[in-house]
Amino acid sequence: MQHRSSTSNLFSDVRPKLFFVLSPRGSTLWVQALPRWLPALHRLYGERLRFVLADPSNSLNFLNHMGIKPEDAPMVVLHDTARNDAKRFLPRDKVGGANGGKAVRAFIDEYMGSISAPAPAEDKQEL
Repeated sequence: MQHRSSTSNLFSDVRPKLFFVLSPRGSTLWVQALPRWLPALHRLYGERLRFVLADPSNSLNFLNHMGIKPEDAPMVVLHDTARNDAKRFLPRDKVGGANGGKAVRAFIDEYMGSISAPAPAEDKQEL
C-alpha cells in the first residue's frame, strides 16, 4: 500500500476493494498471518472484488483515511470506489475466531446484494 504506482493501479480498478487489515504479529511472513479460509473466499469472490492485504504497521495513511486504528486489526474493509466511495467495515470481533470466514462471506454477500450482484455458488472448501 506504499508504492505509488501500485496504489494508483489499485484505485483505478473499478471492482470494489476488500481490504484485510491483518497484523503479522511479529512474523515476517504473511502466510503466517493469513486466515486459513482466505483462499476459499478468494476463489468465490476474486473476480468481482479486488483483494488487498494491509499491515497496520505500514499502512497508516490508509488507516487514517478509513478512520480506523492499528489496534482495530484484524478487520475487513469493503471500499467501493466506483459507487459513491462507499465504505463498510467488519470489526475484529467478527473477523477473528472460528467463524471468521463465514462472517466475512455474509458481509460480502450482504454488500453484493445491495448492489444487485448475485452470490457465488458454494465452494467445496469450508470457510
